[in-house]
Amino acid sequence: GARPVEWLLANAPVDPRWCLVHSTHVIETEWRGVVERGAVVGSSLAAGNAQQRAFLWTAETGMVDLGTLGASFSQALGINDRGEVVGFSATAGDAATHAFIWTAEAGMTELGTLGGSSGQAFGINDRGQVVGMSSTEFDNEEHAFLWTEQGGLIDLGTLGGFFGIARAINNRTQVVGESTTATGESLA
Repeated sequence: GARPVEWLLANAPVDPRWCLVHSTHVIETEWRGVVERGAVVGSSLAAGNAQQRAFLWTAETGMVDLGTLGASFSQALGINDRGEVVGFSATAGDAATHAFIWTAEAGMTELGTLGGSSGQAFGINDRGQVVGMSSTEFDNEEHAFLWTEQGGLIDLGTLGGFFGIARAINNRTQVVGESTTATGESLA
């Protein structure tokens, strides 16, 4: 059998609409194959220091450092067809991590949290709707969220447990993810 990314490149129409998350064990021919097909987002060490920074790479622009929310690190986790990027960044003083959306026009914009100290954005559709997870007040639970420019952060909750995460959203606003139930079972 083929390696997962090798198989994907040989059998699927991989283009800038694809988002490969946590493909950490790809070999050089595989990551070059992904890069040749369009935009790539992720994180890299910034030149001259040890800060991990979110980036966007396209054939037209090369690697673009997306910055941080005033702290030492950020990571990009998703991109849509309009080139809008989502992920998470440490906040000032590295006190917390918050979800962000990045656009070429506005740069990095913090999305906030559901009352807790941490949040991460994982997916964005072509309507600019963002999904992810955030800690709640007192940081005792993590809930899935939906963010829209008009409505802000919306708590999607859990399936009765303490953990929920939204991983992706399509252009019809259908969200997929996983959550724990009241009995601790993890469901997709």
